[in-house]
Amino acid sequence: MTNDLKISPEFMGKLMATMELIRFEHFPDLEPVTLLNYLELQEIITDRLGMTVDTNPANPTVTSPASLQRIFSDAAERTGLDKLIF
Repeated sequence: MTNDLKISPEFMGKLMATMELIRFEHFPDLEPVTLLNYLELQEIITDRLGMTVDTNPANPTVTSPASLQRIFSDAAERTGLDKLIF
């Protein structure tokens, strides 16, 4: 991952396209991803895929199962997001 990642319109477009692809293929019961609902749907989708966040100030951790990593990596590759962040 690069240290000079910029949040550009291209990056946001690919990030939203990646989340929409995951939503479409795995959670069709959810509404389509838009700029207005992105954060809410990101939380719902990552929760459904088993990602957990422990915000304990002494030891904050994020647990991301291999299945979530595979799904996200596949979608990121298909939308071109991987070229911007990996």
